[in-house]
Amino acid sequence: MSGGGNTASGVNALTSNTTGANNTASGVNALTSNATGAYNTASGVSALERNTGGINNTATGASALASNTTGNNNTASGYLALANSTVGGENTASGYGALQSNTGGSANTASGATALPRNTTGFQNTASGANALSFNTTGRGNTASGANGLVNNITGSNNTALGSRADVAAGDLENATAIGAGAIVNASNKVRVGNTSVTVIEGQVGFTASSDAHQKENFQPVDGEGRGPHLAYSGHRRAARAHGGRCGRRPDRDRQPHPRPARSRDVRRAARVAGHGSHSPAHPG
Repeated sequence: MSGGGNTASGVNALTSNTTGANNTASGVNALTSNATGAYNTASGVSALERNTGGINNTATGASALASNTTGNNNTASGYLALANSTVGGENTASGYGALQSNTGGSANTASGATALPRNTTGFQNTASGANALSFNTTGRGNTASGANGLVNNITGSNNTALGSRADVAAGDLENATAIGAGAIVNASNKVRVGNTSVTVIEGQVGFTASSDAHQKENFQPVDGEGRGPHLAYSGHRRAARAHGGRCGRRPDRDRQPHPRPARSRDVRRAARVAGHGSHSPAHPG
């Protein structure tokens, strides 16, 4: 053993180490295959047994992280936790058999007995509760909080289940959400609230559906809708001019045009034409 800062306690603990440094092995066969890996802690029979070059791993419990070879930054606590993981990194498993079958999946968190036990290459999953996400294999980005949450999920991704037995109806749904104990969501891109016993869904305020109009995104007024009064009026004036009409009044008043009152010069002009000279016509008595 040439690496510095190592501590070994137990039969065959750290027996293959060459240049690995700052490792701690406690238990029979703990870190027994480690050669160049550093900053690893193995506590328990066969913990991190096959680790060769992985760094910053912590295994507590018999066979925890036993198959890890080059995976980094993993934490396993419990018998068989992350037992078959080989190259996966940044996984956290707490509980008997948690993430037991994981091989190359990364950034998974499993808390509870047999949580995420069948995951192989799925990544960024979070399972909290006994048997949560217990059949997930390659699905990614799933979150199950509650015992037996999302147990039907196999390859589906970005699903969320909050509550004991909250689940999806099929193993390949995407972006489905189930909220409440026993709530089952049956389609992708859908949210299910409550189980079949729920009779009231209540909130302080009503639900609001967002839209382009509400968000002021990509909003184009149509026929004056959404404009101020002056803008709507201006639009009508432009339309009137385009058709040769007058635009002196707001079109919504719908008035009939009145004849223009006769002016004095118009009366004199009419009198000359009729032969009465420039005198104004006599008013009837």
